Amino acid sequence: MPSSRMVPWNRVLGEKGETAIKTRLLDFSNPMKLPVDFHIDFYCQLYSSPSLAFYVQAKGTEHFNKKWGRSISKNTIINWVNLPHPVYLIVYDDISKTCYWTSVEEHRNNLIERMKTKSRTIYITMDRCHILEDGRNDEFVRKVIEDSRSIDYRVSLVYGRPQPIGEGYVKKIPFVHLPDWLMMNIRGNIRMSIMYLINHYFYLAGDLEKAYPLCRFLADFDKSHYNHFLVLGRICKLLGKKGEARRSFDEAIKICKRDTKWDRLKKPSDPSIKDIITLIEQEKKSLDQAGNS
Repeated sequence: MPSSRMVPWNRVLGEKGETAIKTRLLDFSNPMKLPVDFHIDFYCQLYSSPSLAFYVQAKGTEHFNKKWGRSISKNTIINWVNLPHPVYLIVYDDISKTCYWTSVEEHRNNLIERMKTKSRTIYITMDRCHILEDGRNDEFVRKVIEDSRSIDYRVSLVYGRPQPIGEGYVKKIPFVHLPDWLMMNIRGNIRMSIMYLINHYFYLAGDLEKAYPLCRFLADFDKSHYNHFLVLGRICKLLGKKGEARRSFDEAIKICKRDTKWDRLKKPSDPSIKDIITLIEQEKKSLDQAGNS
């Protein structure tokens, strides 16, 4: 005997929306329905570039006038902005049988800023600018490619490895607000990269003229590591810059004396802070024995 319970219209409308949206997505991608509700309906891969994936949240409505709007929980938006591929909100208008879309990645900064409010939801609106057509959807595909590059850039940035944006000869460095932890990541990578160059030019290639400006920059850029000044002192000593060498050795000793964590955190095989200071003092003593500049 069939159940007399009626299916809620909102559920019917949602299923109609998913079906209509999936039909259009199939023209250029392989949408796969996710088995668990992660506030995402489809995971898709482009036919033209299978390595480029994206997510779709599908909605259905009968009230898409000039704009459509819906309150979305902050937890859902947090999930969207942290996914490894771009997310698109697609709304099916049951009156006009039209699908409209918007890119979450394009509005990322605005969404993150709005998450600072006390409200548990964020009201998202969508206009009729972008239509998911029956057939070719070149605009949507171009946006997937563009947003994927933006996410790749952002992921690289999180690890302190910023990349320029764009193709061809001319590329752009975007203006990005950097939180303190991210600036520390970038500064750490700059320090490590320059140290590799210094070691190459100074210890392997013996090119003091190239090693010196790099080490001089590093000592000015990051004054918290004794070895920047120790190596700078050694380079200056060989270049005959004895006054700068002496000042560099003195600064290295000061940094070591301020470091109260070294002996507690070092490995047993590492030298003690006292041993390091003794080494630097010997370097300085050999410089003094050679005469003042």
